[in-house]
Amino acid sequence: MHMARRPTDSDVGTQLARILASDLFTRSERLSSFLRFVTEQTLSGDGGSLKEQRLGKELYGKGSDFDGGVNPIVRVDARRLRDKLREYYAEHTDEPIVISLPKGSYVPVFAARLPLAIGDQPAKSPLVWRRIAAIAAPLALIGSAVAWYLPRVPRSVEIVPVATFQGNKVAPGLSPDGRYLAFSSMGPEAAQRADLWIQDLQTGSLRRLTDTPNLTETSPSWSPDGREIAFLRDGFGIFTIASAGGGERRAAATGTWVVWSPDGKSLLVRDRDDDGPFAIFQVFLNGRGRRQITHPRVGDGDWRFAVSPDGSRLAFSRVEAGTGDLFVASMDGGEPRRVTNWNQAPAAVVWSANGRELIYSRTDGLWKIPADLKEPGHGTHLAARFATNLSISRGNRLVFQAPNRDVSFLIIDLTAPLVNGTFQAVKPFPGSKHNETPGPFSPDGSRFLFLAGLQPQLWSAQADGTGLRPLVPNPMQGLSAGSWSPDGREIVLAANVDGNVDLYVVSSLGGPLKRLTFEPAADVLASYSHDGRWIYFSSTRAGTVPDIWRMPTGGGSATRITTGGGFEPRESADRKFLYYMDRPAPAERMRLTGSAKLMRVPVDGGEEQMVRNKFTPHWWSMTESSIYFITREENFDAIDRLDLANQSVNRAGKLASRIANLSGQFSVSPDGRWALVAHQQGTADLMMIDNVR
Repeated sequence: MHMARRPTDSDVGTQLARILASDLFTRSERLSSFLRFVTEQTLSGDGGSLKEQRLGKELYGKGSDFDGGVNPIVRVDARRLRDKLREYYAEHTDEPIVISLPKGSYVPVFAARLPLAIGDQPAKSPLVWRRIAAIAAPLALIGSAVAWYLPRVPRSVEIVPVATFQGNKVAPGLSPDGRYLAFSSMGPEAAQRADLWIQDLQTGSLRRLTDTPNLTETSPSWSPDGREIAFLRDGFGIFTIASAGGGERRAAATGTWVVWSPDGKSLLVRDRDDDGPFAIFQVFLNGRGRRQITHPRVGDGDWRFAVSPDGSRLAFSRVEAGTGDLFVASMDGGEPRRVTNWNQAPAAVVWSANGRELIYSRTDGLWKIPADLKEPGHGTHLAARFATNLSISRGNRLVFQAPNRDVSFLIIDLTAPLVNGTFQAVKPFPGSKHNETPGPFSPDGSRFLFLAGLQPQLWSAQADGTGLRPLVPNPMQGLSAGSWSPDGREIVLAANVDGNVDLYVVSSLGGPLKRLTFEPAADVLASYSHDGRWIYFSSTRAGTVPDIWRMPTGGGSATRITTGGGFEPRESADRKFLYYMDRPAPAERMRLTGSAKLMRVPVDGGEEQMVRNKFTPHWWSMTESSIYFITREENFDAIDRLDLANQSVNRAGKLASRIANLSGQFSVSPDGRWALVAHQQGTADLMMIDNVR
């Protein structure tokens, strides 16, 4: 007979040390301190006093007047810690002891995951039993807490890191036999640009394939015979090179991702004609040009893709302005068939070696689904680890890129003195739960919006980053922060509901959503007019390229304002002009900078004029008299200010670190004092699953 044993203090201490030494927790000093404090206090028999007031004073150094109702830092970090622990146990499936933090409590629960024979149970001293009685919930609740943290990962799925040097390693490409791994990296010397590297997974030996100090190479894909590798050289097109090294040849002048076809005679490339959505093209290596295979109609178009082992079908992720899914199409063309029904495009996809199943990734991990499923579905959850850029060998060895990034934002006082032209009054967002992007300030500058979570939720905070308030309690796909009404009482936002992106209004205090648009189009990035009568927004109602439209604040029929494309509309303070971007950002994040024009048009429509070239979508913010925008220089990022009265540009200051290449991450308060910029820390590693099933 067996039963689950209660862990000893020594067991818990050992487990705590193991957790704190993990990569997941070494990157978060604050959460590590939180976990260490509550665990050690509980083991010492003092868990009953772990209340919000005590944690605020002893853990965060707050004064005796600390009020959790005003400053929710303890509750926020407790939620973050629960998420981190869950992520930790999803990655470490064989850990013997589970440390969990039940919802609504700051007292951790300790439980043994694996059973022991009764005869092997340790002796129970009165002190141990007294501590257990003081800290543990009833047995049923302990079971629930343990079940909450037990991963949904089959024990046969073992995820192991690919041993290479420290630093970012992205875009893995496995050789057909699974022995060699090509990837893109700046190397152990942390060069300015990324080269291609090849690692022998059997011996561990490593060699550099390309050596171009001023160029960046990525997207390595092996030929079926393993003798060549196709890759993307950013800004110069698609090339092939012998896997042993040597001469290169250019296969295509343009393209943003490449995959070799199974017969070795062609390459599949993500590209686009003119300004339409990205599609997938077949580039023939015998010099016969290329042909377009997929034909997306709106949005960013088609993203990651893979060819079936027999070369007859193409699986791809389609992104359609806030919505999307996984599709399969014949390589001969024709209408694609939808495979998943998430209404959210996956990050990556590969075919299983037998050609019957697809393995794809989302923010909640890896999934597997039959390629010929009669009705769209989700499939089976394989692993809880977020993965991008999947690569699989003929023997079902899977390698993927695993981001270990903490994305949040910085709050900058633009009026504080500079040192050598660089901002000094910079602080991290104090309410960070990780994966946040900032939104606009309220009209009076007292609060701002932000999105939080991989499945985003909408929040607001005071200008100093405190006073967090949830506005939309549940995560929503395709959510964008939108705009405040002139009186600050309402917020217009965009969200993907049932596969269509529409505009909604919510109270600035939070509450139910009111739907404003009902067209079968992507209606996004709305803003109010200064008099509160109108809502301007970007929509694909008239075609694949979005334009600016206007409708009454309460909803109703809309009027088209621009005809040459338009995105991110913002009305001038004198209510004469709309300022906007001429094109939405392309999906490849690293090529966002300088990809659009700042335009203006009369609010009732008319001549569309360029104000300034080489603007970056989402990297600009408008006040009554100025437009602030991010400029990416060779060695730093800076905030510049365009004076709308005389069109002069002045530098507000330089940033001490690069901002993250994500959308929705630059905002300036109406009085020009505060700025919010996205900030990213961490690296990307390569992980492997052998014989994935």
